[in-house]
Amino acid sequence: MKLAALALLLLASCSVSAAPPGNPKVRYTVDFGPGADAAALQKVIDAYKERLGSIAGELSIGTKSRATTISVELPVSAAFKEAKPVRELKQELRAGEPRSSFSMDPLLPRGELAHVDDEWLRLYPSGCERGLLGSTIVAHPAGAKVLVFEDDRLRTLLGLFGELEILEQATIKFLAEHNTTLDRETERFEAWRKEHPAARLKNFDALAREKGGPVPGTLWRRLRSTGGHALLMRSAEPRFRFDNRDIESTGYSQDYRAYPAVSFELNKERTKDFGDWTESILGHGLAIVLDDDILTLAIVKSKLPGSGIIEGGAGGFSKDEVKELVELLRPDRRSPLPMQPLSLEVEFPR
Repeated sequence: MKLAALALLLLASCSVSAAPPGNPKVRYTVDFGPGADAAALQKVIDAYKERLGSIAGELSIGTKSRATTISVELPVSAAFKEAKPVRELKQELRAGEPRSSFSMDPLLPRGELAHVDDEWLRLYPSGCERGLLGSTIVAHPAGAKVLVFEDDRLRTLLGLFGELEILEQATIKFLAEHNTTLDRETERFEAWRKEHPAARLKNFDALAREKGGPVPGTLWRRLRSTGGHALLMRSAEPRFRFDNRDIESTGYSQDYRAYPAVSFELNKERTKDFGDWTESILGHGLAIVLDDDILTLAIVKSKLPGSGIIEGGAGGFSKDEVKELVELLRPDRRSPLPMQPLSLEVEFPR
């Protein structure tokens, strides 16, 4: 029986139909925070080389001036892949503007890079930086074709620590018992995000309530399918908490359209707990969470056994994508990185 379907393309990989002249390199800076010594960083560098070796022939990895950061440089074409479909500008982009407001149709949850005619743009939530990668800032009329490029796969390989949890979506009843509402919690969370746009969501988890933090036992995570966020909660009953340690095995499967998918089974001693838990949350949202991202969020319609299938959404997973997930979730690889990254920043050449 399926737990739910992934409405996204995790570790997306598709061909690039446009590339900047000379294929310049893009630089990622990964910050591991206080306590990251040289030996631990070297283990991360070794893990990065193993992860990235298959996607980037020209790869440079090393520590930056700050002792807790690692710098990764690779060609733009290796990091960024085109996101389908082709989009259109909703409004004109004028010549001579280093920064412009930006909107397109259809919307995209997240994309760092876009190409309009011969100009490259860096995208932000409500605007864009113009003339990237040595391109010239020129006018573009409304309706002009926009190619958007995303680096989700590269970000996943750099930032994925490998913590998996199965959680319940926070309910109105639970929030009311704590004298709050979803609107109030959203306001708190968005205020924090505005001040800490590059921080990991786990940093907000640790923030005390009196300092603007969440209701104890709740956590915000990003929906990879939309780029939005959902408020989740951990059960107060220990036997109703499920994570990597409860996974007995992972394997290869197919979804109902015959696309590759990931199957998993919980330890036999945990299957009754899982069935009891899902029976207790009938009609509520169940989320499969990997690090900061919600892979699946679906309504529980019946009691579930201790097994399931993670599917790749409308476009399905490729065989390579399923292979990466199966390897990541294997019981003997619960912590693929020796440390958990705190933030990740990207720099483009001008």
